[in-house]
Amino acid sequence: MVHMNKLLLATFVAIFFSNNIVGSVLSDVQTTVTSALHTSAKLKPRRKKIVIFTCHAGGGHMSATAAITDYLRDDFDISAVNSTGEILKDFDFIRMATFTSVDCEDFYNWLLRNNLYWLSNLYTKTGAVFTSWMKDSITKIFLSYLKQNKFDLIISVMPLINGSILETAQQLNIPFLQIPTDIDAHTFVNGMKSPRYNKYHYFMSFEDPQVREKIAGADLLPEQITVAGFPIRQSFFEKKDIPKIKQDFGIPADKKVVMVLMGAAGSKACYKYVKRLAKSKTPMHIVACVGRSEDLRTKIAGVELPPHISISTVGFTTRISDLMAVANVLITKTGTCSFCEGIYSGVPMILDNIYGSLEVEAFNLDFAKKYKLGDIVTGYRWLNKIVDKYLLEPDYAQTVRNNIAHLNKGDFAKALKIQVTKMIYG
Repeated sequence: MVHMNKLLLATFVAIFFSNNIVGSVLSDVQTTVTSALHTSAKLKPRRKKIVIFTCHAGGGHMSATAAITDYLRDDFDISAVNSTGEILKDFDFIRMATFTSVDCEDFYNWLLRNNLYWLSNLYTKTGAVFTSWMKDSITKIFLSYLKQNKFDLIISVMPLINGSILETAQQLNIPFLQIPTDIDAHTFVNGMKSPRYNKYHYFMSFEDPQVREKIAGADLLPEQITVAGFPIRQSFFEKKDIPKIKQDFGIPADKKVVMVLMGAAGSKACYKYVKRLAKSKTPMHIVACVGRSEDLRTKIAGVELPPHISISTVGFTTRISDLMAVANVLITKTGTCSFCEGIYSGVPMILDNIYGSLEVEAFNLDFAKKYKLGDIVTGYRWLNKIVDKYLLEPDYAQTVRNNIAHLNKGDFAKALKIQVTKMIYG
């Protein structure tokens, strides 16, 4: 019995010390892990946060937002915010008048789809007056939003309201980078006069005296401006597999390609262009981009085509850069985004000016003429004659391609990364 008690006591002592040793080891391990985590946290600071103020009016703002996000997302946390549809929705008189069923962006896009440019221009001018009049109130709304949502950098691709955004950025000491989505950017400096905030910077698309003249009223300092190129998505710089693209979209390998792109909303003008091209005696394949409009797709399907003309009708797609890569000529509206996408794709363009254009986009016609980047069509009856120059006259088409190639387009991705890093980290 004595031996049994000694054995039990020895066992208890062994277990006690064993548990204490294991506990001590576990405690040491836990301390080491905790210390390592703290060290890792110190070595790896939190990712800086960037907000992009954008909107859904037209397609250019969202396209630019997507490009900027793609270039920065690996190094920063990006939030894209619809400034008119979310932050300023209480100022939307269209939304109030229709009991929220239609907002100002919906109405604007409807005007574009129906080629009501004169009314669109009036609408924009009214908006410029309204935002200037309501500048203090709009500034308060942005102040409230940015106080609740902490960001390390503001980027705006918005027109009209940048005076308020600049005032807000300065009050909260947040760097502010302005990236216009029009070459004629006078609406983007609406409400701005001689900004001297040292954390403000402006990106200009192309170096041109007339481009600078459009923003001269804002009195920006030379050191506040960088000629950065246009915010184009990375896909426009990728090497393209032309045979594969043609196969994907059902484009015959032996036919010249005429691409018709009349805006992200799928303008009704696309149907009229297809109908006119169908009367051409020149063999071609038409790529008709209809966006999200299924009604437009149905109408185009009803166009009777002769045997020497074929067609691919393309809905909303992220492969616009692929389609431009295979096009021999692009028929497009004067919208700056599609115009600049054509420039970066190197494709000759026929710019639509049959129903006029938006005031801010009319400058693109002059820009195209000045640098001889393509032709302008002012009536459907002239269309096929102009198209034939690109399909049947190789020297003419090549001259235009050379002009596009020699235009200084900048390196937007590089300029963006350098400027953002400088503005956030100093």
